[in-house]
Amino acid sequence: MAAFALTPGYDLTRHGERRETVVRYRPYGRWSRILFTLLFCAAAAGGVWSAFFTARTVTVDGDRGTSMLTITKVYPLLGTRRESHDLASILGTGQRSHRAKNGGIASAVTLRTAAGEEVVTARYATYGRTEQKQALDAFLADPGARELHLPYDQGSPLGFIMAIFSGVMVWLVWTLWQEASVRFEWWRDAVVLERRRWPAALWSRAFQAGEITGARVQMRGSSRKATYRVLLTLGSGEEVPLLTIGGSGPGLAEAAADELRAALAGRLRG
Repeated sequence: MAAFALTPGYDLTRHGERRETVVRYRPYGRWSRILFTLLFCAAAAGGVWSAFFTARTVTVDGDRGTSMLTITKVYPLLGTRRESHDLASILGTGQRSHRAKNGGIASAVTLRTAAGEEVVTARYATYGRTEQKQALDAFLADPGARELHLPYDQGSPLGFIMAIFSGVMVWLVWTLWQEASVRFEWWRDAVVLERRRWPAALWSRAFQAGEITGARVQMRGSSRKATYRVLLTLGSGEEVPLLTIGGSGPGLAEAAADELRAALAGRLRG
């Protein structure tokens, strides 16, 4: 078997005595596919992390009757998790801070126990944390305060944002990892168009070699934002796209159309 390396977009192979020529076409280059696949993996990992480990809401409830302080955290996928502390074991509260992106100081409220210090807020915020800490301190310091219910605001929308981003990346990966192959089976005077789109099954359509009269590149959209598709032209007037999507540049499409026309003209030599 002799192989011809043509461009990153497709390759051409001739199969010995069976006289079979295959032209493979991908509308996007290898590095574009790899880049968007990596972005998808990063977005998916971020979404999973946020769903499992980032609390969406937090409430703190204290009850002098049971001498317990209960911290309830709700996670998108893990559901509800509750942690109870004996009021006698609580040493106090704290506040952790760091500089936010907008230049302000973002804070989180912590609870100090004999087992260590635990962050009880859903996320760092630039407002509201001082008041929440004061309310918790007042309950812990006042034996006459029978109950405490302290709802914290919702956590970071990072999980939701990452989920949307992951969905966009899924669509891009679905789009970019497409491949069309046109197999000229000269030994039986047939041409087979095959489309592969991960992870979908193979789609194919067979023609008699005499049905296909040529190939051309179709530009869609405006000149500033055009996409390009390769079409097989049939004697009946029908035009069959190699792929239903178009690539962002004409180079790969034009090269593939040239090889298809050359194969039809019988000019390819092994």
